Amino acid sequence: MIKRVWVSGAQGFTGRPLVAALMRAGMMVCASRVDCRDRKRLSDEIIDFDPEALIHLAAISQPQHQPPDDLYAVNVVGTENVLNAASHLSSVQQVILASSATVYGAAARQYSVLSETIDPQPLGHYALSKLAMEQLVYAYDALPILVLRPFNYTGLGQSDAFLFGKVAKVLAQGLPTLELGNLALKRDFAWLEDVVNVYVSCVSQRYPLQGVCNVCSGVAQSLERLVSGMVQHVDHSVDLVTVEVLHRGAEVPTLRGDTARLEDLVGTVPYALSAEMLADMVDYARQQANPR
Repeated sequence: MIKRVWVSGAQGFTGRPLVAALMRAGMMVCASRVDCRDRKRLSDEIIDFDPEALIHLAAISQPQHQPPDDLYAVNVVGTENVLNAASHLSSVQQVILASSATVYGAAARQYSVLSETIDPQPLGHYALSKLAMEQLVYAYDALPILVLRPFNYTGLGQSDAFLFGKVAKVLAQGLPTLELGNLALKRDFAWLEDVVNVYVSCVSQRYPLQGVCNVCSGVAQSLERLVSGMVQHVDHSVDLVTVEVLHRGAEVPTLRGDTARLEDLVGTVPYALSAEMLADMVDYARQQANPR
C-alpha cells in the first residue's frame, strides 16, 4: 500500500485539497514548492523524499497564456524533469500526470462522446503542450504512469480567470454587470472535490494504473444554462453581457467525456455540476471578501 506521495502544484486550486485528502487517507505527503523547471532542485527533493507515488499537477493551466514558450517550458520540460527524477527511484509504484481533455480538440467535432481511444487533435499551444507532455510517457516506459485527462471542473476558491470563479466573484460583490465570452457551448463539468477523490482513488489501488484515463461526469451541460441557474439560485439581478474579446477563438461546440475507463479503474465517476454546487461558490466568495 502506498504511504509516501510527492505532489507538485501543491499550492494550487487542485493541489491544496488533494494534499489534505491524501493526508486524511493516512498518507505522508511532500507538498512540493519547487519550480518544476529547476531540474536539480526538483530531482534532489524527489530523491530525498523517496516517494512511492508521484502526482504531477504543476502546470500553466490558462490556454490564453502568453508567451507560448512558457507553456512548453512548464508543461513539457517541467514534466520531463519530474519523470527523470522518478526514474531514479527504487520504490516508485505509481506516477500520475495531470493532462487535459483539451487535447481532444477538433476530434470533438467528429465524436459526440470522447473516449481515450480517439486520436487527439489539439487546437492551440496549451492543448499541444499537454499532448506533448503525454508523449513523454513513451520515453519512460519502465515507470508505472497513468495520464489523467480532466475535463472542465470547478469548485470553492477557483480563480476569477476561469468562468465560474469569475461569476462567483461578480455575484458575491453584487456588481450590476457580468461580462462573459461564448456561453453557446456545452461542457462536461465536474466538481473539484469529486476530481480530488479520483486522484486519491488512483493512488489507493492495489496495483499500478497505466495508460490514459478521462476524468469527467459524462454529461455535457450548457454554459448559458449553468450560469443562468447560478444567478437565479443566489437571487441577484445582473446583466449578462457577451464580450467578443473574451471569446477563445476556435472552440468546439460540445465536449463530453466517456467515463467507462474511469469507472473500470477506480469505480467512481464525478457527479455532473449542479446549480447548488455553484451557489456554494458564491457563498464562499462572500466569506472570503468579508471574513469575520
